[in-house]
Parts: sequence; C-alpha cells; structure tokens
Amino acid sequence: MENDEKANKNEDGGKSLAFNLILAAILLIAIPLFIIVGGAWRYAVNEATVLINENNLEFTNQLSSQIDDHLASLENNADILIDLLDSRRRISSDVYLLTQDIVDNEEVLHNISFFDSQGYLVYSTGHLDFDLLIDNELSAELDQREDLSSWEEWLVIQDDDTRYLQFLRGYSNGLITMTVNTEGLKEILGSATIGRAREVFLFDDSGQIILGTDSDIIGSKNISDYSFFKEAMEEDQFSVAEKDAFSEENELIAAGFIADLNLGLAVSQPASIAYGIINSTTNILLGGIFLTLLLGILVSRQLLKKIVSPLQAFSNKAESIASGEREVDFSGGKIKEINKLGNSFNKMLTQIKEKEDRLKSQKEELAASYEQLEAFNEETAALNDELEESYDKMNDMVNRLEQMIDLTSNLSSTVELQEEEFLQDLLATAITMIPEADYGSVYLYHEDSVEFVATEGHVLEILKKIKFPRSPFETPKGEIVVVENIETNTLPTLPPEESKIFLEGSKEIHETLTFDLFFEDTRMIGLSLDIARDNYISFSAESQKTLEAFYSLATAFYSMQQMSRLKGEFQRDILMAMVRLLSFHDEYTEFHSQNVAELAAQIADKLDLTEEKIKNAYWAGLVHDIGKTLVPGRILNKPEDLSDEEYEIIKQHPVWAYEVLNTSDKLAEIARYVLHHHERIDGDGYPKGLTKEEIPLCSRILNVADAWDAMRSKRAYRDPLSRSKAREELQENAGSQFDEEIVAAFMEVLKNNEN
Repeated sequence: MENDEKANKNEDGGKSLAFNLILAAILLIAIPLFIIVGGAWRYAVNEATVLINENNLEFTNQLSSQIDDHLASLENNADILIDLLDSRRRISSDVYLLTQDIVDNEEVLHNISFFDSQGYLVYSTGHLDFDLLIDNELSAELDQREDLSSWEEWLVIQDDDTRYLQFLRGYSNGLITMTVNTEGLKEILGSATIGRAREVFLFDDSGQIILGTDSDIIGSKNISDYSFFKEAMEEDQFSVAEKDAFSEENELIAAGFIADLNLGLAVSQPASIAYGIINSTTNILLGGIFLTLLLGILVSRQLLKKIVSPLQAFSNKAESIASGEREVDFSGGKIKEINKLGNSFNKMLTQIKEKEDRLKSQKEELAASYEQLEAFNEETAALNDELEESYDKMNDMVNRLEQMIDLTSNLSSTVELQEEEFLQDLLATAITMIPEADYGSVYLYHEDSVEFVATEGHVLEILKKIKFPRSPFETPKGEIVVVENIETNTLPTLPPEESKIFLEGSKEIHETLTFDLFFEDTRMIGLSLDIARDNYISFSAESQKTLEAFYSLATAFYSMQQMSRLKGEFQRDILMAMVRLLSFHDEYTEFHSQNVAELAAQIADKLDLTEEKIKNAYWAGLVHDIGKTLVPGRILNKPEDLSDEEYEIIKQHPVWAYEVLNTSDKLAEIARYVLHHHERIDGDGYPKGLTKEEIPLCSRILNVADAWDAMRSKRAYRDPLSRSKAREELQENAGSQFDEEIVAAFMEVLKNNEN
C-alpha cells in the first residue's frame, strides 16, 4: 500500500514526457541562436564604434581646419594695420579709413580697438561705454613687456553674459584687439552639422563652452571634469572617447585642441543614433528568433503527439498490471519501437504469471516445512549450547597457539638471545598454555649439581642458595614424565639446613610434569610444571602433548645456539688468518692487531656500549689493518721518510680493507668502522675528511687504540715511545685528532690495567 502511494505521488508530481521533450527542443534551438546573435551583435557594436569614432575624428579635423582658415584673415589684417601704423609712427585722424575696409568684413570681424602702451583706449570701431578696456592682468603684463611688437595672443573675454573670442596683437606704440564675429563661427559650426545627428562646440582651457550648435549648453555647463576635455588639453593630436557628457544617454565624442586659438573643439553624437541601424537589425533578428522558436514548438508538439499517445496507452496498460490484472496485451502498436517494447512486456507478463504459480506451490510446501523447522529448532538449541562450549575450547586453543607462535618467532633472533632470557620466556609461556600448571621452574645441569635459572611461584633467590644433586631431577632422555609429590624425592638428598631452605623457597606440590633436554647426549636443562597441593587435579594427555612442543622448541634453541657458535668461530678463524697473513707482510704489526682489538673492546665497555657494539669494536680492531696486505712491503718496512706518492698509497689501506670486508653482509658494519678509523675530529684525516659526530663511534675508538699501540710499538722508522710520552701525546691531541670523551675513557682503562 505504501509503495502504491509513493508511485501515485511520483506520477502526479512528475513532468510529462511531452513537456520535457518540448523543453529540450527549445533549449537546443534557443541557446545556439542566442549565442550566435549575441556574438554578432557585440562584434557589430565594436566595429561600428571604431568606424563612428574614426568618422567623428576626421570630421573634427576638417572643422578645425575651416575655423583656422576663417580666422586667418584676422591675423593678416592685424599685420597690415601694424605695418601702416609703424610707417606713420602715430594714429592719425584718418584711422577710420585704415580700418573701414577691414570692419566691413562683418562675417569675420565684429570690432577693432587700439590701445596705447599704457593700456588706454585710443580708438574703437564699435560702440563701447568705457575708456579703458584692458583689464588689470593685461595692464600688469604691459608694464613688464619691453617690446610690445612680439605680443600676439588669442583671448576669450566676457561682456555681461556673452563671451567673445578676441585676437590681441602688439606693435611698437601699443596694442590692437580684434573681436571675432561669433555669428560667422556659428554658421560654420551649423553648416558642418546639417544632415548629421551631431552637436559641435568650442570650449576654452577652463572647460567653459563659449560657442556651439546647441545654445542650451553655452555657458551653462563646465566640462573640465570630463576625460575627453583633459585628453584634448594634454595632446596635440585629437583624441576620441565615449562619455556620458551632456545627457543621460551615452554619446560618442571626438575632441581636440586648436593650439593657435588656445581653444578646444568637440563633436558629440548620441550612441542611440550612432547604433540605430545595429539596434534595428538586432530587433529584427530577435523577432526572427522568436518566430523560429514558436514555429519549432508547434511542430514539436504535433510530432510528440504521435509519440506520446502510444506511450500513454502503454502506461495505462502497465497500471492495470500493477492493480492485479494479468490478461493484458501490449502488442498492436503503430510505432515499431513501441511495438517491440510491447512484445517484450508480453513475454515478461507471461514469465510473471508462471512465477506466481510456482510461488503459490512453494508457499504450500513452505507451510508443510514450517512444522519440520519447529521440530528442528529444539535440536538446534541443544547443538548451539554444545557449539558454544566447543567454541570456548577452540578459542583457548587458538590463544595457546598464538603464544606458541610468538615464542617460535623469537627463535629467528636466537643468535643474540641469552640462554637465561630464552628459558625464562619458555617457562612463562608454558605456564600460560598448560591450564593445570600453578608453578614451574627451569634448571641447568652442571657436572655434579643442578642450578635453578627461572621459576614461577617458587622463590628463585632462595633456591639459588642450594647446591642440589642431579639424581632427584633426572628423567629419561626424550620422555615427558609425570611425578607425584616430587619433594619426597628431593628432601632426602639434602642436608638438614638446606632442606629447611628448600621448604622456604618452594611451594607445596601435588603433581609435576617434567622433561630433561639433551644435546649430543649431554643433559642440558630440565623444565618442571607443578600443580599446587590443594588443587586435586592431574595433567591431561592434551597438556602432556603441549609440553612436547616446548621440548622441541628448547631443542631448536640449543641447536641454533650451537650453529651460531660454530659460525662465529669459523668467521673468527678466517679473520685471524688474514691478520696472520698481514704479520708476514709487515714485520712490525705481528701483535699490533690483537692489541688494538683488546684495547678497543675495553674502551667500548668503559663507555657502557651494548654487548654487540663491544664485539664489533673487537672485530674491527682485529682487522683494521688488513688493507696493508695490498701495500708493497718496501713501503711498509721503509726506515726512511715516505715520499708523498708512497704516503698516498699508505692512505688507501682503510679503503682496501673496507672493499674486502664489505663483500660480506655480516661484516658490512665492521667494514664501515675500519674505513673511517684514520679520520680526525678536526677533519684533517683520511680517506673522507669527516669531522666530529660524522665519524662512527667505533671508528673514533679504533683511532685512539690504534694510535696508542703504534706509539708504544717499535717501527722501522723509530723506537717505541715511553708510556708517559704516549699518554701525553693522546691528551695533547684530544679535541683535534682524537675524541676527547674517548681519550678520557681510555685513560681510565690504562689506570685500571696498571692497577
């Protein structure tokens, strides 16, 4: 029921197949179209912007040239007037005649005024209401200029609310000012924009607009904060920028600076007009896209009806199967693929009906089997109890096996394992693995006595005080023996005082499980496990079998110990043979290697090094000079000083010794000590020039021992040094040639040897 509700919920909440397919079609068509149109529009805008800016820039240059040409006549007229005035040396009463022809050109000139060298008005063609037109700033400049004839300047002047463009030219006795007719400039600006959607304006270096085709912005707006104004003022060439300068919409502006007039010229064009064609084209494209999408949706919808209708019928049949109907036919579809799917469903429906029949039959069989299972249940419960008991036993056996494996794995390192340490581990593991055992002991057989080496429960320190005879402990070779009340066999063999000590150091025993270990017919050790007197049980056959495994482990241990001793003796014999070979080659080192080995071992012991390190120091001392067998005898036994070449050969003997010894994995560590035994603490040694802690500790020990015995021995080139002189040499070179700590330890060794 719950599954039906979930199915209905999923059906109601999901989107129809037709909707999803239409949506997919729209996305597949619309997204590429929008990407293409958007990219094309962006490219067109960029290209149009560049083209429009170039056109505006060209237009600005042309208009600037027209203004220059328009105002050039003023400068020429000023030159004519000055030539006339300079020739007459005064302003005569017929000055009117001089200016009449010029003033008549009203398209360019609005007014001409003459000023004397003090700045006072002498004559003007216009109607002015004041006598002094020159302002204070120009008066100050008049006072400073000595030669007025070099003064030429374009100015912007203010009269009430009107700003004029004025040309100022000096001559020998004063100034001439010519006021430009702005109407003529307006006509030039206006004619230049006829038929073009542009605005043109002139502005001074303060950013104030003085003239333009749009009268609303003249004098009402300062453009000094706009970037195109700053670029026009700073650059000789015209620059182009896109700014929002005069309205809320963006404008394309071309601006530049007219250097001769000290004025800026700008042409602005609204971006909406500049991009009009592009915007219209874009709207048409968007409309086309919309129509394409709409047509695609309509076509897709018709096509989907042909697909969705059969699928809907197919879905209705599937729902009838879910409600329990089994007589449904999915074939007869008009679409090939859907018809194949219907045939597959018919086969599946047939299989379902067959499985339902089989399940019904199996259900009846299960009902009959249920009663049998109930009967088996009681048997299973009983078996379960037995299995739990067996599991506990098996778990106990696994724990014992793990302990045995741990003890066995230790045999891989028995070469270095001490005998007493192994026997203690052996006893402790046996006590743990044999459940009946309460106490235990391990003892060594000597020639006429027994010595306890490990105990569990008994007091080892007390038992070690007694010299036990062998007979009460001995058992037959290779047998595991059970003995009752073993104290009755032991006490009669002891003197009264030792019997009393024995009772103090041992626990009361009910039963003992024991064996003796033989190696090459020699009785080596005995192991005994004891049950306490008040524990009335006996060792099981299983426990006796387990103890046989410990017998095998102990036998393996002593076999490996014997093999290790034989191997060590063989290795020592080989090395001693090499040392003897060296004594034949070097007559002064017959006992030198043995002396260095013994001294090195004593120093290592004084430094509290491990037993392994002490052994390595001894072996390294014994073979430290075997590399000299490769040095020619004439060099080794030469009584005179060695040449540099001969000394270099001598210095190779640690390297040759290393190469020989390093061929054996067992001697690799000793080879490293021999290689560096001639290194110095200060780094002046050989062969590597190592310093301080870089030199292995055993190599530093060999360095001191070798130097001492060399100084105390007779050599071909000198007699032996006295004991005090050799001691003095070591102490003086401690910290440079020798390790100070090792020298101090060696002095203690010498002191002990002397005592």
